[in-house]
Amino acid sequence: MSISYVDSVANLPRPTVQQVAEFVEYVATAHSWYKHLPLLPPGLPFEFYLDPNAGREWIENGSRSRFRERVANAPARERFHYTWQPTSDYVARFGYLTYFADAGTSFLVPMKDGVLSTASAPRIHVKNRRWMLVKRSWITVPEDVRREGTVYLTGVIHPIAQSVVSWMLVQHPANTFGRTRLDILAYDDSTADDIVRTAIRLLRRVLLSSGRAEAGPDLEELEKRVLPAWAQTQKREMSQAVQRMLDRIYA
Repeated sequence: MSISYVDSVANLPRPTVQQVAEFVEYVATAHSWYKHLPLLPPGLPFEFYLDPNAGREWIENGSRSRFRERVANAPARERFHYTWQPTSDYVARFGYLTYFADAGTSFLVPMKDGVLSTASAPRIHVKNRRWMLVKRSWITVPEDVRREGTVYLTGVIHPIAQSVVSWMLVQHPANTFGRTRLDILAYDDSTADDIVRTAIRLLRRVLLSSGRAEAGPDLEELEKRVLPAWAQTQKREMSQAVQRMLDRIYA
């Protein structure tokens, strides 16, 4: 008999409030989101879920492909990304939380025993034991869990996008996201919340200003208050999505 996703993760300890908060901060800088996500809403969806293999790494090697622990004494060539950390540290900090987003960069790194792949998908790898047999299989995260754990994020979540310089670069004709030119001046903010409308209004004034002297007060307001507040709003939405997902699993 096959095992369901919820049955596979329900026995994992529920992440604490502190672990959720640390995970949100981790995700906010896990990639250069100011380059990989649109800066303007609605952004792109991030899906949060639980994975028994969170913090481990996938080694591609044909029929011997497997997850393995990240260990503190791993050679430097295996610690290739700034977010790398031992599995024990990851689980201590974040529990078994992980996420999927169709954005960011994935890697294929040759190893002695296969190829380390950082590509991800909203699924988990499980072992089903029946009598003396062990069958390994993938289980897709079900739609209801994915729905509860989804939030839309923009590049503002990353600290670098909280600098007006990032937004000025967006106005360069060569700067597009996908095939869409990001145009702050033409952006329709009629359905945006108050903090986003304030940010767009100030950004427009800065972009249309004649120089730094004229733009100074707006620049200070943007970088010290408005853009960080926008990022905090997205972080709260991330935390809420994680808690909704956890409530669904542990109901």
